[in-house]
Amino acid sequence: MEHKRKCQISMNRQIVSELISIVIFLVQHNLGFRGHNEKWSNELSRGNFKDLVLLMSKHSGSLAEHVTKLQSKGKKELSFVSWERQNQLIDSIAQDIASQIQTNVKQSKFFSIAIDSTFDTSRKEQVSFIIRYVYPNTGSIFERLLSIRESPNTYGNDLFSLFINVIEKYNIDWISDLVGQSFDGASNMRGMYNGLQALVKAKNKHATFVWCHAHKLNLVVKELVSSSVDSVNLFGNLETLY
Repeated sequence: MEHKRKCQISMNRQIVSELISIVIFLVQHNLGFRGHNEKWSNELSRGNFKDLVLLMSKHSGSLAEHVTKLQSKGKKELSFVSWERQNQLIDSIAQDIASQIQTNVKQSKFFSIAIDSTFDTSRKEQVSFIIRYVYPNTGSIFERLLSIRESPNTYGNDLFSLFINVIEKYNIDWISDLVGQSFDGASNMRGMYNGLQALVKAKNKHATFVWCHAHKLNLVVKELVSSSVDSVNLFGNLETLY
């Protein structure tokens, strides 16, 4: 009985290891996980995750045995492949990556941050936090996505609170080590008094603000496009569809 239990534990670890490889592959290639109908029998829309599980099961005895059990017993079997388990694997991998970034930033000591926001498909505001630092062992410059957070609004004070929450979660000393901040040109970001950059500089005068050049270029393109009626109609229709 004990031997059987140990064998099952070993098999489960092998299965989870292979599922982690699938998750990493999908994330690295920015591919969706789930399908419209995720039944194993549905070959057309069960999703990339389950399709890759089936593909890898052709080359893995442990995974093949597990998939066979799932197909025959359904929800009665511990699956490791439900949407909840997929999210748990994604979260675990994200935490491990964030921990590595945290270690690298502390070794580099000085860093800068870029913050931007956009609406997701459900029209909720998502704020991204990107850390830029120089790795001391090689002198290489890295830009790493540290976190994406939903924000109920984009007022300067609220973004500042969100910024503190993200940075301090990873125990990064931004008051002493943050040397640069880059945002767009909106008043909630670059405002002299209540903008995010001003609130950061009030605590850390060395955090130099740089107006993002990509956003500047976007403003130029926007003005050029507005001079053409056809262009205005085109982008107006695209925005309506979005």
